[in-house]
Amino acid sequence: MSSKSVVFVVDADMSVRKSVAAIAAALRLRVELHCTAEGFLDVFAPSQAGCLVVEERLPGLSGQELLDRLHDHQPRLPAIVLSQRASVATAVQAMRSGAVHFFEKPCPTPELEEAIREAVALDARNRRQTTLLDRLEGRLARLSTGEHEVLGLLLRGESNKGIAAQLSLSIRAVEVRRAKVMKKMHARSLVDLVQMMLTARQPGGWKGPEPKPRSQPAGTGW
Repeated sequence: MSSKSVVFVVDADMSVRKSVAAIAAALRLRVELHCTAEGFLDVFAPSQAGCLVVEERLPGLSGQELLDRLHDHQPRLPAIVLSQRASVATAVQAMRSGAVHFFEKPCPTPELEEAIREAVALDARNRRQTTLLDRLEGRLARLSTGEHEVLGLLLRGESNKGIAAQLSLSIRAVEVRRAKVMKKMHARSLVDLVQMMLTARQPGGWKGPEPKPRSQPAGTGW
């Protein structure tokens, strides 16, 4: 578990803030304590890794409204919601807004500790995924239109010969483009390339151009 992760606690009850701070300390995590959502938002930076522990009913901006404000941040900060009067409806609403756990107060320390551990681990995975997608998008942006077309057909399982026929290119021209795709994508093998693109095609990832047959005679190259 990264020591750079922060447990953000937003609760008007000082005893709850201190209790969660003690749990974070036991997990060797940093902690930031806030008594209002507004105070949290004033200093929060989306780039900061960690998780949020928030009371559903806060003075001013509510815990649910805070989750709604954070909903579009990527990666989304995993949230643990605490409530004095829990209900199925409020729990469902919180989950839809990004909460990963919902507890009715008082929450047993072991359960909250495990929830924080899981939320911080989830945030780390999400941030690694976001970094990977950004890296892949940068590599994809370096591909020419023709290389994107070859890439798209490779991902459909087409052979060099099949790609050449569909794009009206020589097999040699396809081989050159394919080699450039592999180099620019830093792919060690076709399997490696496919795995990259399966990642990039997740929501918000790559949606490359559809290959378009060309009218020029075979062998014209680029």
